[in-house]
Amino acid sequence: MSRSRIVSPEKNAVDAQLVSDLQRALPPVEVDGSNFSFGSRVAIDCEWNRDTGALTLIGVGNRERIVQVYWDNLTINGQRALGQSIVNLVQRVPVVYHNADADIRKMRQHGIPLTVEMHRALDDTMLMHSVLHCEEEHTLEFLSMERGKLPGYKHLQSTDLSVYNACDLIETLYVLDSLLLELAADPAAERVYREERLAMLPHIIHDEERGIPVNQSVVYPMRDKFDQRRQQASRLVMAYVGWPVNLNSPDQMKDVVYGVEGFPVQYAKAAPREQGKPTLDKDALAVLRRMVFTEWDADEQPTLEQARVNIEAGGHPVLEARYLYFGAQQAISHYIDYCLEWNGDTILGVKDRIYPETRQHVQTSGRQSIVGPAMQQLKGELERLVGPRPGMKWLGWDWSNVETWILGGLAGDPLILEAKDKGWDTHTLNYC
Repeated sequence: MSRSRIVSPEKNAVDAQLVSDLQRALPPVEVDGSNFSFGSRVAIDCEWNRDTGALTLIGVGNRERIVQVYWDNLTINGQRALGQSIVNLVQRVPVVYHNADADIRKMRQHGIPLTVEMHRALDDTMLMHSVLHCEEEHTLEFLSMERGKLPGYKHLQSTDLSVYNACDLIETLYVLDSLLLELAADPAAERVYREERLAMLPHIIHDEERGIPVNQSVVYPMRDKFDQRRQQASRLVMAYVGWPVNLNSPDQMKDVVYGVEGFPVQYAKAAPREQGKPTLDKDALAVLRRMVFTEWDADEQPTLEQARVNIEAGGHPVLEARYLYFGAQQAISHYIDYCLEWNGDTILGVKDRIYPETRQHVQTSGRQSIVGPAMQQLKGELERLVGPRPGMKWLGWDWSNVETWILGGLAGDPLILEAKDKGWDTHTLNYC
């Protein structure tokens, strides 16, 4: 196998100089080999098409050597051999990823029989950083600013994928060195990282690959129902203001609510000592509706009937129309459309399953979030979008106020645990 430096297309003088500098900083690179013979910890990082999900490149390397393989350049037999080489490697050498969930699942999707359990030792810099610094960003780009060694290179993703991937590999290793020092000084954080975050990875990957069955018979009728609510909201606001208003247009709605109706302007959150831009998002709408003493149950989907009741009780027609539209639009875009197969703007049919993904790093409390769609927010009539197949066991339970139970137990907080044991409402207790 020939070993060579990466040659980058010189898109412009600045990038050409940066690529030249990066090449000098990187170890020797084997561009199209798959014989992974490493003697120390390696980083693994995959690149794929963000639109199609197709795997493009697998990079493996450490400070002594980097191997990169373009997936589409391999025959079927070559892909199988590559997969087996990676399996053999992870059983012999400690591996670090930045977002192991994504990289392992991507390789599994393309036939590489990789599992979390087969790794000799696995670390994940994203999960590690989320335990140590839950309030910060956890992207590799953010971590590289404080802990990396290479100059900024992220824009090379669109101009020189090989150099970009090689830099990600090296920066992941530098970041890991820094985080391991912090983790060694914080045994409690290390326990959470190793016994909770890493321990959950195989279960999360299994659930993400299995997916959730779609109740196919309800998807089209439900979409029609919520589309009708959007139309009802549009007719309601037009009946009040006297002209067509696009309820989905933030600019038009701000003009009507703040300019015409004279409500106090609400501003988006901003940096300290700075004022955010005017907004009419969900939170701003809730504030304005409380000013006229209308507020709906957050667990219930907005309806035209409830909007009429609120208006008769003193609610404002524009705010009620916006809320009705917002609820229907969110139900369609955030949940119903995830259950449909799309080709551009054309619906091809209803999916058999949806495949939500679990994020362990996004909540400062450590709570898991599920996206694509956000299953933790699936409530009310939208719950009918998914359901068990015949013969499948589908468990349900009431975990009311469970988060304070968990936090109290993990922290050993005597006040929270006493309140729970005596049946006190912790929110009322905190307020008092």
